[in-house]
Amino acid sequence: MLGWLGLFMVVSTGFIFDGGQQFPGPLALWPLLGLAFVLCAAPQDGDPGRGSVTKLLNNRVFNWIGDYSYALYLWHWPLLIFYLAIRDREAIGIRGGLVILTVAVVLSLVLNQLVERPIQAWRRKANGHRANTVPLAVGLVVMLVFSNVVANHLLTTQQADDRQETGYALDPEQYPGALTTAADGPEAPEVENYEPHGQELAGVQQEYKTQACEQDGDNAPDSYEVTLCKDPDAPENPSATVVLAPDSHAGHWEHTFRTLGEEYNWEVLLAIKSGCNFSGVPNEPGNNYCHMWNDNFVQYLETEDVDLVVAPGTQMYSRPAEEGFADGAQQRWEQIEATDTPLLLIRGLIRPGGTNGTADCLASGNPPAECGGMAGDAYESNPIEQVDLADTTHTLDMNPYVCPGVDEGRDTACSAVVGNVAVWYDNSHITPQYATTLAPIMENHLQELYPELFDS
Repeated sequence: MLGWLGLFMVVSTGFIFDGGQQFPGPLALWPLLGLAFVLCAAPQDGDPGRGSVTKLLNNRVFNWIGDYSYALYLWHWPLLIFYLAIRDREAIGIRGGLVILTVAVVLSLVLNQLVERPIQAWRRKANGHRANTVPLAVGLVVMLVFSNVVANHLLTTQQADDRQETGYALDPEQYPGALTTAADGPEAPEVENYEPHGQELAGVQQEYKTQACEQDGDNAPDSYEVTLCKDPDAPENPSATVVLAPDSHAGHWEHTFRTLGEEYNWEVLLAIKSGCNFSGVPNEPGNNYCHMWNDNFVQYLETEDVDLVVAPGTQMYSRPAEEGFADGAQQRWEQIEATDTPLLLIRGLIRPGGTNGTADCLASGNPPAECGGMAGDAYESNPIEQVDLADTTHTLDMNPYVCPGVDEGRDTACSAVVGNVAVWYDNSHITPQYATTLAPIMENHLQELYPELFDS
């Protein structure tokens, strides 16, 4: 019985678990324990007995696969990656799979005959034969290792190129994301995996961070400067300039506005100071890094023609949420208003729990409903709505499009995956992919609040 249970655990792995999402991880113990059960069930006297799993597995077909299993393991991956790259495809069909399997088997036979068997018989061979075998074995092994390295590099490069070409845009029919939260939005179809998932979700990084343009949180004179993250697709004659500031919670809206910028001929810049928000009072004595940066940002707006500044209005600091804005923030908003620059204050977004947030939670095999935030964090009205703002300053609450159940009750869980797209990648920032799906919703709000941005 133990042997049959083990066989079931091994065979069922691919049907029960998503290996790309959950392996490596604790769930890898499922097939490993299954294998251990099969081995423990094998008879010690060599007689498997009728009805045993050993009797089933001890046949010529499985023995033949076992003989060539290591060579098959070495060959299948580079063949698969080179096939996808040469054919310029993201997935493989039945025909392609059969071709790769056939080629892998043939190459495995060659590898077994020329490398594995000679090495196994090495000690039984004469010294002269050994000298002829070693270079061939080493050469073939080096070739396989090199092909695997090249294949992995090719796969990584192809994935990076795909992200660059699409700007993190996904197929809206398969991955509608935030569009499903709209009143007349589509329903999300069933897909094999949400996007981004697995290691890709764990490795998500906002694109502006690759430009090395972000000021860190150091209290040093050179960290007070306002450095701009350029728009890689900036038009020659932009119809408007939009600046996202001042911290990473402005930065995670990057691809929402870059998507709109491509459509409406905007230049989208980011002025990011790590850990800094708009505040009107100095920091603690001896640490004025944020206060000085704020002063310089206001001076920047006085000298540059900026059509809209997009900034976090509030922050969700913990769970249960302690929502608010920094002391003196209104003073900074008024200074921005005094430069005749329109200002959009986006309410802080609901945050997932845990230290590392969504990616680690999903990778541990938890369902998306357990890896998001709680609707109660944003159940109350937006605090900025109680503030007297200038005519060109508006506030916007995007939480209903991040947590569709935010209006249903305080205890409603926010799914970490909406419309087949992962919402967060850590404990406070949304993914570039989900931010991209939010672009049409943001567009509708901006057309109402700032119609002049669309006059061209």
